[in-house]
Amino acid sequence: MKFQYRYRRGIALILVVAVLGIAAIMSYAMLSSASLQAQVGGTSKLLVSADTLTESGVNYALYYLLHPQSAPTLSNGHYAGQTGISLTGDSTGTVDVTVSEYDKDGTTALPKNTYLIKSVGKSGSVTRTVYVKVYVASKYRVVSALDVNNDMTTPLLVTMNIADDTTTGFVRKATDPLVRGDGQLNFGLLNSLTGVVASLLTNATSTMAVPKYPAQASPTLTGANEINVMKAYTTYKWKGVTYTADNLTWNPSNETIATSNASGNPLNVWYTTSSRTFSNTVNLVGTLIVVGGKTITIAGTTTITAKPDPSTGEPAMPALVVDNNVVFSGLNRTLNVNGLMWVANQISGNALATNWKLNVNGSLMLPGAPATAGTQITSLLNGTINLKYVQANVDLPDLSDKDQIPQTLKLLSWSNQ
Repeated sequence: MKFQYRYRRGIALILVVAVLGIAAIMSYAMLSSASLQAQVGGTSKLLVSADTLTESGVNYALYYLLHPQSAPTLSNGHYAGQTGISLTGDSTGTVDVTVSEYDKDGTTALPKNTYLIKSVGKSGSVTRTVYVKVYVASKYRVVSALDVNNDMTTPLLVTMNIADDTTTGFVRKATDPLVRGDGQLNFGLLNSLTGVVASLLTNATSTMAVPKYPAQASPTLTGANEINVMKAYTTYKWKGVTYTADNLTWNPSNETIATSNASGNPLNVWYTTSSRTFSNTVNLVGTLIVVGGKTITIAGTTTITAKPDPSTGEPAMPALVVDNNVVFSGLNRTLNVNGLMWVANQISGNALATNWKLNVNGSLMLPGAPATAGTQITSLLNGTINLKYVQANVDLPDLSDKDQIPQTLKLLSWSNQ
């Protein structure tokens, strides 16, 4: 009996040691698990932060592609990205954003204004990268009654009246000046501007509202911001179809200019490579393009109205495009333009011109730099220029390829890496 008792006491000691060992192992496991959970939790937070930064970088780029006028910097007319962007509310990391023009997808051509956004979010040791392909639907917006690319001085005896659109429902944006330019506008004594800031109403000399975007107030004759109708003036594209313009080979007088081939020239577009004189009463519902450094002379009453698109009621082309001068000759000459009027050099009255009148319901663009600075409008005798901004007359789909204003965004692809 004494032997059996000792044996049982030994078993108890072994059991106690075993329990202590198991408890130690369990304690270690619990501590290891807690440590691992803490590490995983910290990594998870970094992953979430990096993902958030990456997506925020994409949204950052999308906003500036849609609002280039607000972008901190522009490259080739669009936001190109930044590095080391710190976003409010996330102090643990930064994001690098790169935006590049994306011309091709394999062998399939993509439309212009397609961009590739690369956003790299960095939070601690964790990095996340996203590639996003986006299409930005854009157009060149004509927002002003008068666009001038250089300094301009109105002649002493020329009256200039500038008024805004009075169409019901039209509201001018604070960022869209009625008179826009890249220099200084010096008014003569006989000028009134309705709807322009007070300083332009009261001061003889005023700096025009300089656009940050587009880079220039008006498209130019050549160069990066070239007006599109001058690229191939004998033809034009409308709704994806190429049509042929008619050649104006005579000096019109007492007539209505209309194509004899409406199916081949549905917008009634005309061009001339020679200087032309319009005498007596001449009407054109369509577009006139004067090229080759030539001049159009108004020796009567001429009315040019951009032909509206039947489906929208708005014109698809400018009304009058002249790559040199518009000259008034004689007494009581009048030019009425309903639409966009673009004159590369000068609007002038010759030595015989008095009481001449230019009426533009749409927008007048003067992109040139005449030999005598500031003389985009010149006249020895009295004349009157009435400019009224009419949005419906200048809402053109394709005035220039550069300096287009983004309208909408379309997401084409999203890839996480």
